Amino acid sequence: MTDLRELYPMPLAVPFGSGTVEVTGLSLRKLTALIHQYPDLIGVLSGGKVAFNELLSRVPDAALAAFALVVHDEETVKAFDDLAFGQQADILGAIYDLTVGGKRAGPFLASVAAQLRLTPPNEASPNSSPNSTSSSVPADTEATSVT
Repeated sequence: MTDLRELYPMPLAVPFGSGTVEVTGLSLRKLTALIHQYPDLIGVLSGGKVAFNELLSRVPDAALAAFALVVHDEETVKAFDDLAFGQQADILGAIYDLTVGGKRAGPFLASVAAQLRLTPPNEASPNSSPNSTSSSVPADTEATSVT
């Protein structure tokens, strides 16, 4: 029988301050909990568009929450919050790669994002069309995610 750890090696040691920290990818349960808490992440993760003001106001908390889900040490999480953005981005990039590195993860996230755009939670009503693709975000405030 094949050991899943041989196919998908985890954890991965990444530079952290003057040392390293071991990170893993997010499981489906952890990823969906994070998206539930920070719905704008689906746009970031799927390569879609995110309102720029939401990106600025929510991403730091979402990044810290994602890091805390894979590193279960409160002191390390606090230290992550104080790292330079470049180091945070490298660590989050490793978590992202481990989370969606499989062949099917990207298409799955794109499908979820497409479904969410059909009936945005704040616009869904009995009179709204389930195939509506309107966005509540003004076009001039959208930013394409960067990965």
